[in-house]
Amino acid sequence: MNGVRDRSEKGWDVGNARASRRERAVSRARRHAEDAALIVGAPSSRWTDALLSEARAQIGGCLNSVELAITLNINIPAVSALVEKLGTAYCRHAIEAEPQLLGKGLIEHFRLRAALVLVARNARERAVPPEMDGEARGAMLADEPDTDGLLAALNLAEVRWLTQAAPDAPIRADLPADIYADLIWTAAALLVQACERQLGHLSREIVEAISDATKRAAARHDEATGPFALADRFARMAQPDERRRLALLALRERRLLLFAGLAARELNVTLAAILAALLDDVPGGRVALLSAMGVDDLSALRTLEALAPLDGHVADDEAITHFIEALRAQTAEQTEAVMARIAGSPPLAERLTLLERATT
Repeated sequence: MNGVRDRSEKGWDVGNARASRRERAVSRARRHAEDAALIVGAPSSRWTDALLSEARAQIGGCLNSVELAITLNINIPAVSALVEKLGTAYCRHAIEAEPQLLGKGLIEHFRLRAALVLVARNARERAVPPEMDGEARGAMLADEPDTDGLLAALNLAEVRWLTQAAPDAPIRADLPADIYADLIWTAAALLVQACERQLGHLSREIVEAISDATKRAAARHDEATGPFALADRFARMAQPDERRRLALLALRERRLLLFAGLAARELNVTLAAILAALLDDVPGGRVALLSAMGVDDLSALRTLEALAPLDGHVADDEAITHFIEALRAQTAEQTEAVMARIAGSPPLAERLTLLERATT
């Protein structure tokens, strides 16, 4: 049905239907603006609505977690009382007014995390894995030996990511150490500011109490239990001659983080650079990466389909044809040029990518 039911029994009111569509469009635009306001300087071409919304939710949930960690470690009762007056999830709300506190590296990390969550969540919602539709059961990662328990630990860590918590609930902040430090000190600054506003002035006692609590909480953070670290450890433990096979299995099962870890070890680049290439942040990155890893046409097609929502479109026949043709036409020299661009020091790789974008 294209209209809205008219209570006067005169049928479908087209005018109301158009108004309803306009209201929905305005609501979507407002939601997008709210999400984008948190992600400072985010180029719209790299941030679909879904990515913005999920990154915002992940940042908010992890902020809730680190705020709680700081609060529990404050040892001065007067300062603890001031922080408790702020209520639950204060930092998540406060960051909306101070988004400049979020570092660029933190935002980029959460963009990658949001992309991984969206792809994995979509894969889990399917009743049958995409590689099994109408096909005989093939090899699966679940069949692989896991003597070190790394695959099981990674599975559990990724499942935690997929849980859609209430906005004020904490999300496990299983982040790399530098990203965790960025986030927890951001929360600390917001809490100091809030205490100052309550009292009307800032005291050294407040700053030292919150600073000491933040240091204690940060010292207990173990990045080794996070999904990024686990994926990297599994890739390091895998036999070199098994990496490509395992990477292909991971790709077929839409285990993008595990694929990235294995590809990073195989190609000698960083895991984050592999994910950026997979998301096509690097011009020609997706095609070059799949070519470098020797991914077959069918697996490449399914990868395109899995990532299409992150690109802001559906993988239609024209897009599929163009992508497969580009993959088949990719030369070894073209692949090496892209890999060379992303293999260097991250600051250099970032600037080379910016230069490449400017000329394409």
